[in-house]
Amino acid sequence: MNDRVGRLVRRLAGFDEDALDRVPQERHRLTLISTVLIGSTLVSTFSVAVAVDMVLAFSWLAGVFVAVWGVFTLYVDRWMLATLVSAGAWARLRIFLPRLLMATVFGVVIAEPLVLGVFRSAIDVQLGAAAQTADLLTRLRAFEQIQQADPSVVTAAWSLRLFLIVVSTLPALLAMLGGRNPYQAAVAAVHRERTMIPTRSNALVTERVATLAPGDGHR
Repeated sequence: MNDRVGRLVRRLAGFDEDALDRVPQERHRLTLISTVLIGSTLVSTFSVAVAVDMVLAFSWLAGVFVAVWGVFTLYVDRWMLATLVSAGAWARLRIFLPRLLMATVFGVVIAEPLVLGVFRSAIDVQLGAAAQTADLLTRLRAFEQIQQADPSVVTAAWSLRLFLIVVSTLPALLAMLGGRNPYQAAVAAVHRERTMIPTRSNALVTERVATLAPGDGHR
């Protein structure tokens, strides 16, 4: 991957480039995690776009909602990933389990529009003339009838749902399995330096003021 693209991908995922300058060997691993995270966000955003398109006529307002959802999902995943990367082994496990539960719920709910989209042609045939005006609930009922008639559709639908669940949890899983790594130490060092610089500057100003003679201000 091009270095400029890699930096952009890692920045979107929330990784600190100043810290990575100290541990360049971590760039490849964190770029991989960042790519998976962004891919997960794009899949989630696309699924919501499909759902909005089925429920409402896609408009600029719906587009704004989908964009906001994508940004929200990205920031939630960034927060989860940052917490997992900086935590210890047991802390990562405690954080990951709720993330796994949330991803499972989101995966099933968000995957449904994509499942309906994949089987859209079969659903349209099932609905016949009513396909043009059918709402989301009607399509779900029609898809249920298709699954009852063909068990292989059930297998395909659940395979897609499980795939989306895996995609949703993969960034956190990669971070959790990474263990303690040099990047964590580099982030801690950079953070200490950033907090020490303003403190040193303030101390120098205070020292300079204290060394001024009382009469200096009247000269």
